[in-house]
Amino acid sequence: MNSINYNSTAINFKATPLMKTSVLKKTAGKYLAEDAHLVEMNSLEPNDVNAVTQIKEKWSDSLYAKMIYIPTNSSQRKIYALTSQTDNFSQPEPDKIMELADFFISEKNVNLKFLQVSPEILNDEQRQIKGVGRSLIQ
Repeated sequence: MNSINYNSTAINFKATPLMKTSVLKKTAGKYLAEDAHLVEMNSLEPNDVNAVTQIKEKWSDSLYAKMIYIPTNSSQRKIYALTSQTDNFSQPEPDKIMELADFFISEKNVNLKFLQVSPEILNDEQRQIKGVGRSLIQ
């Protein structure tokens, strides 16, 4: 099982890759594992804010995406993205972000406030990608 170290004292100035994971992508009629990365977004970093703002506009019909983007400097609030981007995490690519999650983390609890999968994935009748939600919580 993969875990995230919430006791880190590092100061983050960009989207920080936390772990490599995978989703299932339909290829030639079969679902095959494809790499994805879980990254922590920094709500005070302009590139991260811009990426989340673009997602909010692109996913405008998705209520939870609108609720996730609220700039904050709270150390207890964490925004994570699941992305197919493989490098250059200091420049998050909104088109590659498959999911956003907003967590509130205290000494005793980790609470998922909002979770939004890309509407393109959710509304795909052919289900080209699976396992996006599972990738976040595994």
